[in-house]
Amino acid sequence: ETFGDAAWRGAIAVGVGAVVALVYLAVRFGIGSALTGLVACVNDVFVTLALLAVTRLPLYAASPLLFAAIAAFCSLLLWMVQCAKMRENFKDPVYSSLSSFEAVEESYKTSLKAVLITGGCIALAFLVVGAVASAGLRLMVLPALIPVAIALYSSLLLAPALHVYVKGAFDKAKAKRTRKYTGKKKADKIAE
Repeated sequence: ETFGDAAWRGAIAVGVGAVVALVYLAVRFGIGSALTGLVACVNDVFVTLALLAVTRLPLYAASPLLFAAIAAFCSLLLWMVQCAKMRENFKDPVYSSLSSFEAVEESYKTSLKAVLITGGCIALAFLVVGAVASAGLRLMVLPALIPVAIALYSSLLLAPALHVYVKGAFDKAKAKRTRKYTGKKKADKIAE
C-alpha cells in the first residue's frame, strides 16, 4: 500500500469529520454559525499547512495531515464554545435590540474567558505530553501547538469578525420574511 492512498483516506476522514461537526453546528446553533465555523476551519487548516511548509520544521511524513486534523478539531471546538455562549446571550431580550456588530461584540466579551481556558487546556495537554515524551514523540507533539495557537487566533479574531456580517445578513433575511405578511390580524377582522 502506498503512502498516497493512506494520506488521501486520512484527508477524506478529516473532511468528513469536519462536515459532521459543521452539520451539528448548523442544527444546534444555526446555519450562520455553521458558515462562520466552516470559514474558520478551512482558514485554520490551510494556515497551519502553509506555516509548516514555510518554516520547514522537521516532521514525520504523515504529520501535516495530523496537524491539519488538530487545527480543524480545535477550530470547531473553540468556535462551538463561542456559539454556545452566543446562543445563550441572544435569548436575552436586551440582545435583540442591538445591531449584529454590538450583539456579537458583547457576546464575544462574555465568551472570551471560556475560549481562552479551553484553548489553554488543549495547549497544556500537548505541552505536558511533549515534556514527558521520548524524543521521537516530542517531534510529533510539540509542533502540535502550532495548530492550537492558530485555532485560538481564529476563534478569537477571525470568526467573530466574520460572524458579524453573517449574523447581519441572516437577521435582514429574517426581518424580510416576517414583514412579508401584511394581512389583517384576527382581532382586527373580528372588530369589523
